[in-house]
Amino acid sequence: MILSDLVSYLHAHHRASLIDMANRFDIDPQALRPMLTILEHKGRVRRLHGGVSCSCNKASCNQTMPELYEAVARRPGGDRNRPPPTCATISRPGPARVSSSEF
Repeated sequence: MILSDLVSYLHAHHRASLIDMANRFDIDPQALRPMLTILEHKGRVRRLHGGVSCSCNKASCNQTMPELYEAVARRPGGDRNRPPPTCATISRPGPARVSSSEF
């Protein structure tokens, strides 16, 4: 499994729990979490608040909310962390163009 498989799965399902993805890719959730962290740092997925204990304050409750992730929409044509293009970044090497007004 590669990271793009996780992103594709999340785009297809919009949101998924860590357990659902672990079952889908037949991988231990503890092994999957670092992969999702990498994608989170790259801005490709977002971890939603989950994986915390229930706040009902009942002594008999030991439920944990699922750890959820969702895909982050990407801007067309690039990473969301990439700065906008400048003249220096979009110039292409090659022969200089001379306009007819320079003669």
